Amino acid sequence: MWLGISWTAWAVIAGCLAYVTATLYPNDPQATVWKDHLGAIWIIRNAFGLGEHPFLVVLWFLCNLFVYQTVYAACRIYCWCTLHIYSLVLLLLILWGTTNYSIPYIHHAGILCFLSGAGMRSIKPGDLAQAMRKRLWILLPLVILAWSAFFFHGQSYLFEAPWTWLMFPLLAGGGLALLLLALFLFPLGGKITSYLAHMGPALMWIYGAHIPLYRVLKAALRAIAGHPVELNAAAALISFFILYYLYLLFQKLFPLPMSILCLGARTKPFRATQHQG
Repeated sequence: MWLGISWTAWAVIAGCLAYVTATLYPNDPQATVWKDHLGAIWIIRNAFGLGEHPFLVVLWFLCNLFVYQTVYAACRIYCWCTLHIYSLVLLLLILWGTTNYSIPYIHHAGILCFLSGAGMRSIKPGDLAQAMRKRLWILLPLVILAWSAFFFHGQSYLFEAPWTWLMFPLLAGGGLALLLLALFLFPLGGKITSYLAHMGPALMWIYGAHIPLYRVLKAALRAIAGHPVELNAAAALISFFILYYLYLLFQKLFPLPMSILCLGARTKPFRATQHQG
């Protein structure tokens, strides 16, 4: 429910931003596309991130997660056990590797990873971390291998056959290894990890608002430098904290709208705590 509500709210924001941009910057290539296609259906599809020129392109994530959750909810309604879910994952994996089936706007490897994680929901991460504590030397190479595989592949997140079969275990294994490493580091961080955990409810806001902020930053830098300036990793980190503190301000001023944009999450007052190992 919250995914659908937040997705719709972000789509409304995307449509409004696109319309304003098309009006204020008629010479901008993307603005020109929007200005030339101001039909209701076209605007709705692209505002939701489902068209050829989505203004807030990051909505693909909410679209995918909404579909994944719906599939998983159906499995739960019909009381599918873990074996049934893994059977579905295996079937989708075989179809994906042999027929190159395509579902519009849905990331194929993503639903495989999501359902695999859903099948493991009965396993407590702490128990898994305890079992792997003596095998830390396995985790770091898995993380490096998984992320390197698709970054060196041009960040397309898709592999052509026969490498299609390799992508799913890399993504699933690398993601699980990253989770376990985070669990191992969490007790060591003290106030730092407490602060980062406190930022969790703001992540949907940071995720959805970073593209509009990037556009503002690029426009400001272009005005200062006199030529287009590309943002780097340092700008991304700075933007992360700018948006977080904007979230804290907006949450105080507009608690209900911010809750809607953030999947129903709300931040509680920060109190640093020490975590025992």
